[in-house]
Amino acid sequence: MRPRALVALLALSATGGAMAQPAAPGSMPLDNQEPRPGVVRERERAAGIAPSQQESRSEQQTVDQLYQELMNPGPAPSTAPLPPNALPQNQAPAAPSR
Repeated sequence: MRPRALVALLALSATGGAMAQPAAPGSMPLDNQEPRPGVVRERERAAGIAPSQQESRSEQQTVDQLYQELMNPGPAPSTAPLPPNALPQNQAPAAPSR
């Protein structure tokens, strides 16, 4: 039983180095790559599911608007602490209790 374990250990150690090598640059499977937009548009057109020009413009406007909002977020909200007896601006003072 012991010789089998030794042979198995030697076999694993001999192949372990080869398994740890990085893959060659061109060997990445094609299904593991992000599709290029031009290829996607061609496939959509061929399948008859391509968006209309109006839909494309609307989508591009939305993307542009989101990009602008992310890149130019506007003024940061004030983080200054409130004075001890101050209420936030959207709260009315409570009615006095009797």
